[in-house]
Amino acid sequence: MVLTTSKLAAGEWNAAEDFQPITYEKVIGLNNLLSIAWLSQGLTLAAAVARIVLPEGAGTGFLIAPDLLLTNNHVLPDADVARTCTVEFNYQANWTGSLEPVKRFTVDPDHFRTSVELDYTIVRVKESPGDLYGYIDLATRADVAVNDFVSIIQHPMGGLKQVCLTDNKVAAVFGHLVQYSTDTEPGSSGSPVFNQNWQLVALHHRGGNLQGPDGTKYFSNEGISIGSVYRDAASFLGVPDALYNLAFGDLRAILINLVDVVDPPTDPHAVAAGLLRTQPRFSSSLDDWATLNAAAPDARAAGLAAAGIATGVALRQWARTSGHESVATAATPDPSPAEALYALAAPFKGTGQLPSDVYAAVLTALRAAPDILAPIVAASPAAPGGSATVTSAHAFVLGVMAGARAYDGPVAQAAGTPS
Repeated sequence: MVLTTSKLAAGEWNAAEDFQPITYEKVIGLNNLLSIAWLSQGLTLAAAVARIVLPEGAGTGFLIAPDLLLTNNHVLPDADVARTCTVEFNYQANWTGSLEPVKRFTVDPDHFRTSVELDYTIVRVKESPGDLYGYIDLATRADVAVNDFVSIIQHPMGGLKQVCLTDNKVAAVFGHLVQYSTDTEPGSSGSPVFNQNWQLVALHHRGGNLQGPDGTKYFSNEGISIGSVYRDAASFLGVPDALYNLAFGDLRAILINLVDVVDPPTDPHAVAAGLLRTQPRFSSSLDDWATLNAAAPDARAAGLAAAGIATGVALRQWARTSGHESVATAATPDPSPAEALYALAAPFKGTGQLPSDVYAAVLTALRAAPDILAPIVAASPAAPGGSATVTSAHAFVLGVMAGARAYDGPVAQAAGTPS
């Protein structure tokens, strides 16, 4: 459309050769245009969101597997409360205002995981409603940043399913918390929080006069980052440890040679670099492990040093209990294990525990004794360009060597003194 100051006759409607029409449509500020497919994807995900009906009220939850429901701990705090609930799918109105047919399910409280600190509960739903309604895959989760937009599909006031798509900026991200201006109401607890690409970023859990990252209180709504929930629930969900599986698969022969007392490597950092160069799955496994276990980027090297120590102890346990004692005793690395690490690994020697159980037990013990990891992290130089993967690979390799040595005990014991 072209606007003129006076009416032109048909014969006068001519433009100069260099005429440039004025553009009357444009993106103003942020580009808010979204594809129709975006709406369709939101509707598909919305099918997995359910109303949780309890004797004293209602909340929201959503499927993360065909038979697993995620909600808040304060909605379903224990198995006894879960036993009393009904999970309702399709509790919503269509475009004419008519109610859709609702399908109700009960839960299996014997398959139950909860956390008061992270305010989440996972419970099995009988009859696998995800076969009908789909589920929200935790593998598509994402991190979120301040000023991102987040939408919440919910059952506010325990009523019909609704969604908030506007006035929905992230105000703060700190610790395991995400705070945002997206509207919610009582009954919205346990709702999925999505970014602009419909990736799951948080589990909504409350709103009000909340404390921000600097301690100042302000009115906001708040969720628990889905990464924090995923890490905490990994064992319950059966998430595989890619690094452990690789260490006891393709890398086992290499790692066993790494701790050989007869001919130990002179440069463990070169070994780490070689693994990154020649074993493509090693880099991705380090990243997967860090995502699953490391609470923050600056804890990555320490976390993978712990994974290396646990792997080293578990490898020695495997060799001793499986008749594969190809290495009589492990080499002493630099830095050598601290006394606390010897004490931590000693109880496993001579037992019949499975290597996987030893690995898990050592990781748990190291979380309670982070000082053990400091010398290994300090000996893992920052890589050129700040590559976290290279630094983490160094820490992992040094950890394997330290864990194997700690399992065998101090050098004096290895020489013949009973352990």
